Amino acid sequence: MKITKAILPVAGKGTRMMPLTMHQPKGMIALADKPMIHYALDEMRASGIEEIILVLGKNQEVFKQYINHLKDEHAWNGISFKFTYQKEPIGDGDAVYSAKKFIKKGEPFIVAFSDDIFCPKNLPLSKMVSEFKNTPTILLGKVPMEEIHRFGVVKSLGAKGISHTIVGLVEKPKMEEAPSNLTIIGRYVLPYKIFEYIKAQYPFQGKEIKIAYALETYLKDHKKILGLNPKILRFDCGSKEGLVRAQAYFALNHPQFKKGALI
Repeated sequence: MKITKAILPVAGKGTRMMPLTMHQPKGMIALADKPMIHYALDEMRASGIEEIILVLGKNQEVFKQYINHLKDEHAWNGISFKFTYQKEPIGDGDAVYSAKKFIKKGEPFIVAFSDDIFCPKNLPLSKMVSEFKNTPTILLGKVPMEEIHRFGVVKSLGAKGISHTIVGLVEKPKMEEAPSNLTIIGRYVLPYKIFEYIKAQYPFQGKEIKIAYALETYLKDHKKILGLNPKILRFDCGSKEGLVRAQAYFALNHPQFKKGALI
């Protein structure tokens, strides 16, 4: 089935990026001449997406303003945008579930997060879409073990090229309990069935409603999911260090800026 819809959750408060996020949402922080959200939107468009659903938080109308700006550009003809709201920041799974009303029964979809940014020459979503076989397909990346507690960590049966058969998943484990240093990066291609596993986490009782928890339960029932670990240049713009690295990279590689003096 052709995948034509993508969910882009941007409702997070960006507390790790304070004070940058005191006056703007995290997704609107600039990398060179565009906000972070634009890079995720470009990647979605390049993967063949026709409808993008943005999940907003309170007082985030600036995203609607930015989308209205994009609509005036010829490159975005044929892409439709929808908006929904996450009432409270209670987890990325809740953000995805709030967009369920725009996904038809049985329809697979993409989920992407704008704080994971990639080199434009090697974007992962198109490859993920082409490899999708109606089972959750997730992007993987290796991180240092001392940072492992920040991520969903997978157990793999081993690699076949860039593909991993995932048989276990632990959300934010202690370093000594992590099954590997392979972690989930913010790109997913998901079957409609994943909504059942997100719904099972309600009602909210203080524990975040997470995509990772839904995938953990899916694994128990279906035994495996697909992980892809391509060679890509990725910036973790959910951290200040990653953001600074991305700003330097995109400025130094921008056709308008790279030939001029930056200082």
